[in-house]
Amino acid sequence: MELLIYVLIFIIGMIFGNFSQIALYKITYKKENKKQLYINWKMNILMGIVSIGIFNSLNFSIKNISFLTIIEYVYLMIFVSTLSILAVIDKKNKKIYKPIVFTGCVIAGIYIIYLYI
Repeated sequence: MELLIYVLIFIIGMIFGNFSQIALYKITYKKENKKQLYINWKMNILMGIVSIGIFNSLNFSIKNISFLTIIEYVYLMIFVSTLSILAVIDKKNKKIYKPIVFTGCVIAGIYIIYLYI
């Protein structure tokens, strides 16, 4: 049963990785519509492994699952996705796009407010 949970978390991480790649594609090639999107499996697998690491760091298990831990897991995955998008764009273009940084700051602000409520 535990192996099934880890496989599910890995697949969720790959979904976040795929979302990150689509966001990278749309941001990088927004003016050129004829570019073909190639899926980088390395990034998807890395996001799956990171997802399992986040899952383990939160001490998730079927016995102690709660809505609050799910919110924290989703927040951390969105945060890691935002950081990976920023890192890849900076590596490719030597630029940091302000809307992505602003989005990350808003997500972090919402999470901080959530923690203090």
